[in-house]
Amino acid sequence: MPKLFGGFEGWIELEVVDRPPSLSHTEDLTLVKAVLCSGLYPNVVTVKNAKRRAKLMTEEDGKVECHPSSVNASVSQFTTNFLVYSEKVKTSSIFIRNSTM
Repeated sequence: MPKLFGGFEGWIELEVVDRPPSLSHTEDLTLVKAVLCSGLYPNVVTVKNAKRRAKLMTEEDGKVECHPSSVNASVSQFTTNFLVYSEKVKTSSIFIRNSTM
């Protein structure tokens, strides 16, 4: 059954399409996080929020930081206790790349 959507140019008709079974859980954020964690494990970082900046720790290396080119590099406080990442790089410090909450 079509639904109406109001926009700046007036009303348009949108057709509601059933999702295929492979996309039936795309809005379940808990499931998406579980899949990311299982796929990237053991690349897990523990987050401890401090007053100024969050402290990131791995079991293997201890203190790590987000790589300066990472989108999470400017985040000072995280809303979760864990991050997962795909790559770890050692230069002047140990950095994680491609991290997500």
